Amino acid sequence: MEPVAYTLFVPDFFVSIGLSGSFDGLSEQLLVVLISSVLAIASKLIGSGLGAQITGIDVKSSFTICTTMISRGEVALIIAALGLNIGLLPSE
Repeated sequence: MEPVAYTLFVPDFFVSIGLSGSFDGLSEQLLVVLISSVLAIASKLIGSGLGAQITGIDVKSSFTICTTMISRGEVALIIAALGLNIGLLPSE
């Protein structure tokens, strides 16, 4: 079941989320978006890197863990999509 989910359902989900998004007004908030993105990436790199180092994982594997943690936003997308669908979050 997992290969079917990852080849059919997961890409479909991310395409549907991407198509429902709007980038209106992004240019006015570009600095905030860039700073937030840099802070999010840095905190994941530092947090997971230090955690890996503390547990005794070598530097190369620690860096691999750090870089793979950057893309961990799927749960936030799911929660945001649910919030939009049930009217908890405004579409703006």
